[in-house]
Amino acid sequence: MSESEHDDTQQEEEPEIDMTGWITKEIIQSGLGGFDKTCDNRGYAYLSLNLAEKELEVLRPDIESFIHLSRVDLSKNNLKEISALAALPNLISINASENAIETVEILENKGTLQNLRTLDLSKNKLTRLPKVCLRRLTRLNVKENEISSVEGFVDCYNLSIIEFRTNKLTNLKGFENIPNLKELFVAENEITSFSDVQNLPKLEIFHLRKNAIEKLPEAWPKLPSLKKYNLRENQIADLAEIKKFEQLEDTHWINLAGNPVSDEAGDGFKKEVLIMLPYMEVVNKDAVTEEDRKEAEEEKDERRKEEEEKRRIAEEEAAEAEKNGEEGEAGED
Repeated sequence: MSESEHDDTQQEEEPEIDMTGWITKEIIQSGLGGFDKTCDNRGYAYLSLNLAEKELEVLRPDIESFIHLSRVDLSKNNLKEISALAALPNLISINASENAIETVEILENKGTLQNLRTLDLSKNKLTRLPKVCLRRLTRLNVKENEISSVEGFVDCYNLSIIEFRTNKLTNLKGFENIPNLKELFVAENEITSFSDVQNLPKLEIFHLRKNAIEKLPEAWPKLPSLKKYNLRENQIADLAEIKKFEQLEDTHWINLAGNPVSDEAGDGFKKEVLIMLPYMEVVNKDAVTEEDRKEAEEEKDERRKEEEEKRRIAEEEAAEAEKNGEEGEAGED
């Protein structure tokens, strides 16, 4: 066999690379839109890219040349990582929901994605978040993953909304020192305590529905802007726990529907709350009326009288027993 024939045989035997799921310039061009001035005002370019539902598995290398993109939608694909997006410095919005992403180490690099405002990583396969260094980020959505801890993950001064529903958190360590956070959604996790949240001065919405909370904090976290507590479908069973809300003078709205303490009291739960916390305005999404307050006050007064009567009878019985004991001792003498 000649040398040329041998080379031809080798070339024929080389396996072809399976490019299924790889992004190509043709695919990219099909999703480009938003033709406008570039961020540096030096020219015009396509600023948005919609590649939802394209069965993509690999982003590299072609996407890296579209440096003027500001919005990218990669939802409903089969991507396992999105590190190629680090080459796009002008991104302000990434939607990578409903993929198979397992890691986002790209977020740890302080030199990348520094203009990003919104990041949607919901419905992926994340088990942890790295330390996020995105100081312009305002919205983070990681619901429906398998994240069990966020300790030390946040370095996002401007975050205002965090969507963390349906993960595997057992506590809230890491949700601290986020001065502009207004909304925190952590429903449907495995949280047993929420006393770890600290220094969230602007937090107004705090959803803790469907967790594993049995007891309320002895010392509540300082959340001066929070007026409502949504604790539906937890495991609070002791009515005495409700009295702990006394520490929160500005909280006038609580929801504990679906907890044993509420279910067992039935229609009388609102009254029980008002007996302990007469200033409440909404209980289990049911507005408090003046009639409700009157009934609770009457019930409280009736219970007070019953307790006083029980105490009086007990004191009389004790006095009678003491008297009989003294008379018995005198008779023996």
